[in-house]
Amino acid sequence: MLIGKLERMIARLAWSTGLTSLVIAWNRSRGKTPILMYHSVRPRPVDWKTAPMVWQTGMAVSPETFEGQIAEFTKRYRCVSVREYIDALSKGSAKGLLAITFDDGYIDNLETAAPILRRYGANATFFLIGCHLEGERPAPVALYNMAHDESSMGRGGSPKVAFSRKALVLAGEEALGLSSAAYGFEMLDWRPHYISPEEAVGLDAAGFEIGAHGYYHLIASALDVERFKSDLLRSKKSVDKLIRGLKPGFAFPYGTPPVITGEKTRAVRECGFSYAVTSIEGLNGADADRFALRRISADEVPLYVTMFRLTGLRAGSKRFFQRLKWKYEKPGALHAG
Repeated sequence: MLIGKLERMIARLAWSTGLTSLVIAWNRSRGKTPILMYHSVRPRPVDWKTAPMVWQTGMAVSPETFEGQIAEFTKRYRCVSVREYIDALSKGSAKGLLAITFDDGYIDNLETAAPILRRYGANATFFLIGCHLEGERPAPVALYNMAHDESSMGRGGSPKVAFSRKALVLAGEEALGLSSAAYGFEMLDWRPHYISPEEAVGLDAAGFEIGAHGYYHLIASALDVERFKSDLLRSKKSVDKLIRGLKPGFAFPYGTPPVITGEKTRAVRECGFSYAVTSIEGLNGADADRFALRRISADEVPLYVTMFRLTGLRAGSKRFFQRLKWKYEKPGALHAG
């Protein structure tokens, strides 16, 4: 809370003095590219006590906030998919770009975000979860979130069991059994909440990029390399069927330190992906590791705060606090990605 207030105070001062615009212009001239990370775009909750989990974990923005952000971005940048950014980077022409991404494949990405993007001539990448595309089951954390939402709205499905959301995230493959036993995914009508294969094909046909976000959305640090590769390949296969002929990109679930290691980024490369994005905040230059690209989280904050984040001035301090969280607390707010 205190850090958030401090950020707003600094961001407001930077905006009012013109520092934000000055630093953004300087970064654009040097080819320093921000990649934005979104999850869900949906109306603000009326009652925050019963707000959906995506709001409680800071993974949602309202349509009004999202449109205001896109309108401002397109005044200053050419808004592209990550694939377009990588292509421009390889040609040495990546100046003035901003890449937009969405993780998890919520249906509101298609129904709400995509029309706004089209209206402003902006492109984006949608990273989808493999087990959702295959119609197999919800990813463990998706199931937890849905059970929480059903419970908060008085429709049953209590998430108050012997383990927390954090424990579920850290469980690795054991999360599949834990979540199924606790909630019974067959009891929840989960498919309408996520982009279907047919809808993904439609987004691809409309010019948007489709990428992979893991098959079960498991945290890489809980998997050894072989198990991680197995999940990667299944994830890639589920996307390859939709966008034949193109090597998809990959978004690390929970992609903060120490999830992102050289061992895991090499695995992504070896499995045939064209790039990978993380949840580590920062800008990307010509020397960026294409299998550990940095992103900036976009959430429900005033526009001047979002624009301040695009300067990259917050990134260093955020990485410092992320590492402290992992070292001393273990990850307690694992919602990024």
